[in-house]
Order: sequence, then structure tokens, then C-alpha cells
Amino acid sequence: MRMMSKKFPVKLLILGIGISFIGLGWHYPASPSEEEAQDAGKMIYTTGKSTTGQDILAIMSAVEVPAAVLPCLNCHGANGRGKPEGGVVPSDIRWKVLTKSYESIRTNGRVHPPYDEQTLKRAITMGLDPAGNALHQAMPRYRMSREDMDQLIGYLKQLGHSTEPGVSDTTINIGVLLPGDPHFSSRNDQVWKILSAYFNTLNDNGGIYGRRIVLKQPSSVNKNADLLDRAKAYLEQTDIFALTASSFNGVDHQLSALANSYRIPVVGALSAFPLTGVLENKFVFYLYPGAANLGKALGEFALEKMGHAPEKVVILYESSPYREQLAQSIRDNLVQQGQEVLNRSFTPDGIPPNDLVRSLDHHAGDILYYIGPPAFGNRLLIEADHEGWQPVVLIPATLSGLDPFAIPAAFTNKVFMAYPTWLTDRKAHALEFYAQLCRQYNLNRQHLNSQLNALASATILVEAIRQSGRALTREKLIDRLENMYVFQTGLIPPVSYNINKRIGSERVYITAADPEKKEMILVDMIQ
Repeated sequence: MRMMSKKFPVKLLILGIGISFIGLGWHYPASPSEEEAQDAGKMIYTTGKSTTGQDILAIMSAVEVPAAVLPCLNCHGANGRGKPEGGVVPSDIRWKVLTKSYESIRTNGRVHPPYDEQTLKRAITMGLDPAGNALHQAMPRYRMSREDMDQLIGYLKQLGHSTEPGVSDTTINIGVLLPGDPHFSSRNDQVWKILSAYFNTLNDNGGIYGRRIVLKQPSSVNKNADLLDRAKAYLEQTDIFALTASSFNGVDHQLSALANSYRIPVVGALSAFPLTGVLENKFVFYLYPGAANLGKALGEFALEKMGHAPEKVVILYESSPYREQLAQSIRDNLVQQGQEVLNRSFTPDGIPPNDLVRSLDHHAGDILYYIGPPAFGNRLLIEADHEGWQPVVLIPATLSGLDPFAIPAAFTNKVFMAYPTWLTDRKAHALEFYAQLCRQYNLNRQHLNSQLNALASATILVEAIRQSGRALTREKLIDRLENMYVFQTGLIPPVSYNINKRIGSERVYITAADPEKKEMILVDMIQ
């Protein structure tokens, strides 16, 4: 919405906003909560889109366009004050200014009394001020439902009273949530350093629309607390706009609910079990498909390779929360396909590999899913070979592994490992940029994959912030992410999100070992 009298170039006409009614016979559904109504009004203001499913249209010079082309935010800003640009002086549309008790004098000398709800609606729908004067010709007349109008007016009443979390005129605060387990401390340190180096370099080159990116650490969070408790404390103590390169393993439902509660976008999250449905997960955008999808892709590959359904499938998994969850997910998928499946847990220190193989002798299947630590996996295959059992071995490599160059000869061309990314995804220019960061900030290349994943996540976030423009809000960031298509980070497969898609890359690479060349080779790619 724009109320002004100064003339300005035609190329700036798209910055205006206005609204009028459709559907006068609209029947309200159950009344939304105050918070839901505020969120709906904010969405209209910032994106021009409705949560009701109704179209919002703008009419300018007898031409109708979607309101999303002309969001109020573009002209009046996140605080409603407006920011002069190119000779354009947007009106201050904060409620306290619109409804001040004395008459307002417009820049063309016309006088009008204060606005109230009805006259503001008329200004939005018909382009008339409270005195009946026509607003500037650049202001579109919009059409929306009665419910959307009420929600917009409700949001305008509080506009300017709050600021976007983590955003100031000069800074954008970004956070990262990493595992507190001491086992991950070295990896966490490298992830933090590469993110700091990337944002420092970005800031040295002017930041984003004049704002610096500030990577925020929580002031006092118990490092020994579990991930969910640490996340709660982090978000309570730290003013951040969004999270990036964060780990969600094992508690995706809880962390997604937490992100929803705080309305905070999480960009480039990593998890073995990502939530794919936008209804349960609006704010979290993952990089990869997760270990369960790797296992599913491996099963599809094995069926095609064998040419027939296996008589039996054995799933051996280490008794740990993540690996047990993965094994159960793979089993459920196979059972749905009518497969006979044997799930068997083990503890590496609890049973020797030879005893484990012998205990499976009469259950041995054509396919073995191995979900456990590398050293135990290699010993397991040696014992299986001794017992004359040489199944096709499938390994979702994010939560398990083995040394494919130290397996018995009988398993050559029978061991396949699945990854969410592959060497060909890493482009020369992106690797050189990473190398420059390492040289400039004296970083080592330990935990290389984790560093490159973090850098890819941050690159996606920065691109979405850039596309959001200077008037940055979380809603605009989410909207930009939902419209991101085959974005190239140069470090991982191309990333695409949409309103129903929260996994950036769904590729799965099936690999095997070439024992002669002592290198891994790409066997298949499934998407």
C-alpha cells in the first residue's frame, strides 16, 4: 500500500500496494488464533500471498497482476515507515501515524482527517484517503477476501512495534546448531571455522545489501545437554535470523516443532531422517535425502542388479539409536514389498563376528544390509566368506561403512555403498574458493565432507537472503527458498526446493570399489 502525491518513474510503479474485496458472501471458517491471524496478515504484507487459498490481485492501469508482484514490504519496509528511493517517498503506514488525532496535510497540500479501519480499507481497495481525495495514480487497487483484509488490517495495527529477529540496519545474525557429543568436537570446530571464514570474506566484500553476516554463539549453553535442550537454550538466549549447516539427527520431529515455535528458518540442515512433508515441517530445509532413502535406493539397485526378488534379506545393525532407527526404516520398506527380512542387532564388543555369522547360518539371505562401524564390517565379511556365505552387501554410507579395499575376493563386485553426493558434484571453482579460505584463515582440511557441506549450506542461505532483497524477513526468505530451482553451490548436487519439497538434493550415488585401481567408482545414480 502506498499513499503519496509525488510523481515518480514508471519503472517504479511496481513498488506500490493496494487492495479491494472479492467474495462478499464469504463464510468464515473457525476463527484463527490471534497469533495465526497476525502471521497471516504478515504474509500478505510481506509476500502478497494469502493463507486462505484465495487469490489476491492488484489492479494498476486496468491491468491485473498477482499481489505477490507488489508486496507492501517492497515499498513500506518491514517497519512500515517506508524508505525514499529514486525520488519516491512512500507513506508512513504505522497505525499510530495513520490514526493520529489531527488532520494530515499531504505533500500536494490536500488535507484529510485521521484514518480508521473503514477508511483504511477504502484507501486500500479504492485508492481514496479519508477525505475522499484520490491517492497517487501509482497505487494499485487490490482485491482480496474479507478475511484476508481483516488479517492485513490487524497486522498493520502492530506494524512497527516489533523488528525482524536477528536483523538490524547493519547486521544479520546467523546461528548454527551442532551436536554436543564430545565425539563430534573436532568436526564441530572445523565446521565453525569454515563458516566464520566464509562469512568474514563475504563481509569484507560488502556483505549483503550493506549488512554484515554475524555468526552468533550462544552466551551460556550447557555443552553436555542433549541436542534439543541445547537448541532451546540457544534460541532463547540468542537473537538470530536463521540457522544454517545444523545437525538434526535423531530428533527431527522435536527440532522441527521447535523451529516452528520460534518461526525460525533452518537452511541446509543435515539429518539421517529428514522430515519431507511441509505440513509437519515448514521451516527446515535439508541438504540431502538421509540414510533411510539411501537404504531404499540401494534396495532398488540390488533388485535390478539381481534381476529377481531375493529370497531373504538380512539387516545387521549395531545396537545404537540412529542405526536401529535406520534398520527399522529399511525393514518396513522391504516388508511392504513382500520381502522376508531378518533384523539382527549386535554390539561390536558383545559378540565376535564369527559367532554372529554362525548364528545367522540358517537365516542367511541373498542380500545383507550392513549398518555398523567399518572395522567390524570388514571382519564380518571375512567370517562370512569362511562360512561360504557371500551375499550382495548394501551399505548406507552416512551411518555405516567398511574398507572396500580390504574385503575377501569373493565379495568383489558384491559390495555397494550409497552416498548423497559424489566427486563430480565438486566443481573446480568452488574447490578453489574453499582452498583460498583455508589458506587465508589457516584452516586444515580435516572432516572435509563436513566442511564442504557446511559451506554449501551457507551458500544456499546467502543466495536466498540476496534474492529476498533489502527488506529482509523470514517469510521472504522462506518464499525465496521455496522458489529455488537447481541452484549450483559447486560443492553438492544442484539444489531445488518448492512449497512441497524440503530436501534440496534427492540424488543417491551407488558406488563400488575397483580393487585393481584402488579407487571407488560410480556404478549408478538414482533420483
